[in-house]
Amino acid sequence: MSYIKILYYSVIIIYGLFLSPVFYSVIHASEHRVKVGIIGGGGAGLTLAWLLDNECQVTLFESKPTLGGHARTVYVPIDGKKVAVEAGFEFFNKAMYPNFYKLLTVLKVPLSEYEFTYTFFTSDNKRLLVLPPIQPKKIFWKSFSGANISNLLQLNYVIRKGRKLLEARDTLTTVEQF
Repeated sequence: MSYIKILYYSVIIIYGLFLSPVFYSVIHASEHRVKVGIIGGGGAGLTLAWLLDNECQVTLFESKPTLGGHARTVYVPIDGKKVAVEAGFEFFNKAMYPNFYKLLTVLKVPLSEYEFTYTFFTSDNKRLLVLPPIQPKKIFWKSFSGANISNLLQLNYVIRKGRKLLEARDTLTTVEQF
């Protein structure tokens, strides 16, 4: 399971538990805080520990000497200054990861926006498609070929059909049926 999915489900579970009036009153009626052990000090484990900290006695177990899992900061020298670059996340955006974006906003993590591109290769590496095809200082003319336009139309069809499944919360349709 990906880091983002683990983080997403952790937040949903915790919010579900602590927004429940019954569970909330049971914890506060007790003189002792509930003991919770969290295995893994990656993004999901740290987020879960942070969310539970005010309500529970949290112990975080991590096998590595540093916390953060895949998330890490690398300092790169630029113009004589060290600039922090977050190397753990390839990309994310508000539309694809709304809960993660909200978490970063709550934590007041500074964010930078960049142009978002997709690059597709065929399995034999003979065809290339870059989206959007017009980039600063360069136009990817191969992206305008008939085959690539056909692929884009097929991708658009799959996305539209997939959205309908998501909106219907269909969990029974298999990949083969799709």
